[in-house]
Amino acid sequence: MDKTIESLFYIICNEYKCDLGKKASQKLFYFFEREGINLNLRYCIHYFGPYSSKLSDFMDDLELEGYISIKETQNTHKIEWVYNDTTELDSFINSPDYMIAEKVMKYFGDKTPKDLEALSTIDYISQKMDSNQKNEKDILNRVKEIKGSKFNNSDLKKYYKLLQKIELV
Repeated sequence: MDKTIESLFYIICNEYKCDLGKKASQKLFYFFEREGINLNLRYCIHYFGPYSSKLSDFMDDLELEGYISIKETQNTHKIEWVYNDTTELDSFINSPDYMIAEKVMKYFGDKTPKDLEALSTIDYISQKMDSNQKNEKDILNRVKEIKGSKFNNSDLKKYYKLLQKIELV
């Protein structure tokens, strides 16, 4: 089991008390990697934005080993931390990765899964585009091609500005 992923789930569930589901987890972990935590999750574009099958497998393993509980609700899977022993987390809390996690949670921890989907898709598309096409208009047009009418223009521009503010795009 990857102790960094385990520690990040603990932090999201306990320190930030996010209403965490699988979709939000995928997007938060995407941003943990984008900000510099080496998780080697290998993201690809998916229906709901960047997705890692490796992270999905880790979530299943964490549930099987009794670290998290994944409960299916009406329209999502709610993830809760249930493991009691947190002694192994001390080394993570004193690491540079913890500081990165705090930054990601500061900017993205209060976002809805739909917000996170838009933000991560914009960033993912930006990373995959040629540098000569990397401008707000081209990036957002490409996102609209993929997402259709799921997000309106003003929201996409707002999300883009946030990503610019934290220097991801």
